[in-house]
Amino acid sequence: MKYLIVFLFLLHLLTPATAQEDESRTYRQMRTLEAMQLLQEKNPQVRLNQAAIERFIAKESSRVKSQEISIPLAIHILYTNNSEKISEEQILSQIEALNRDFSYVERDKGRLQIDHKKGFSEKATPIDIQFCLASSARYIRSKKSGWTYDNTIKSSEHGGIEAFDPENVVNIWVAALDEQLSGYAQMPGGPSTTDGIVIDYRFFGTMGSVQAPYDEGKTLTHLMGNFLGLYPLWGLTECSDDYVMDTHIHN
Repeated sequence: MKYLIVFLFLLHLLTPATAQEDESRTYRQMRTLEAMQLLQEKNPQVRLNQAAIERFIAKESSRVKSQEISIPLAIHILYTNNSEKISEEQILSQIEALNRDFSYVERDKGRLQIDHKKGFSEKATPIDIQFCLASSARYIRSKKSGWTYDNTIKSSEHGGIEAFDPENVVNIWVAALDEQLSGYAQMPGGPSTTDGIVIDYRFFGTMGSVQAPYDEGKTLTHLMGNFLGLYPLWGLTECSDDYVMDTHIHN
C-alpha cells in the first residue's frame, strides 16, 4: 500500500516552501538519510529496493492519473515524565497542519485561501492527500529518553514500541530525542517492521509543548515528504541527486 501512495504522491511535488527551514538555527536537525544508511548497511537489499522504486516511478509516472488518498496515522507517544506526554489536542493540531500543507492552503480569518509563498507560488500545486487518525494514540511510559536514529524506539525490547499495522497505516513515534535531533523518516524500500517516522515532541503540532519557531507543524510535513519518497536536497555527499527534475544537482 505504501508504494502505491508513494507513487501517486510523487506525481505531484511539495515545494521547498512547505518545509520550515532556517539555516541560522542549528537545533533542528533531521537524520533521514543517516537512518537509511544504517538500514542499508544492515540489509543491502534496502538499497536495491530503493533503486527499483526509482526506476518504476521514472517509467510509469506519465501513465497514472492522480487520485484522492486518505492516509491513516498511528501515533505512539513515548514519555518519561508528564512534560513529554503531549495532549490529544496537540496531536490533532499536527494532523490539521499536515492537511494544510499537503492541500497547500491555509486558514486566514475563517476563509480558506491559497498559501502563496514568495518565489514558489507559480510552481506549487495541490496534492490530493489527507491525513486522519487510524485509532486513538498509544501512550507508553518508557524509562529511556534521548532516542537516536537507530530505530530502537520501534522495539519493545529496547524500551520502545513496535509499529502498528505498518502495511496499512503510517506509524509516527513521538518522544524526546537526542540533542539537536528533531526527527527522521524511513524512505520507501526499507523493512515494514521499522517503517514510519520518528519526531521529537518539541517539534510536533502547533500548540502545547512545541517550541517556537518550529510551532507550525512543518517539521512533520518535511519528514512526511521524506517518508513518501522525497530525498533531502542537500544529501549526504556532494553532487547528490534528489530525483526531482526541477532542482539542480547538489554541490
